[in-house]
Amino acid sequence: LGVSALRAARLSKIPCVFTYHSWYEKYTHYVPLPQSMLKRIVCARVHWYCQAVSGIIVPGRATEHLLEESGITTPRV
Repeated sequence: LGVSALRAARLSKIPCVFTYHSWYEKYTHYVPLPQSMLKRIVCARVHWYCQAVSGIIVPGRATEHLLEESGITTPRV
């Protein structure tokens, strides 16, 4: 859904704001694929998406720190 929201926002020329409420890489164990590969893929997709949106809502300091460590430069709102 996130990619669809990003596309709709761009077509409508409005900002797309994302709430980073879950550490997605911590849920990969629910998917029956090799974990090291899957975690790299999830981290890369999350990084790409966070860099593509206009702003990120961060619910706590730990999540803010995670984004900083990941090199995500999108403004926090």
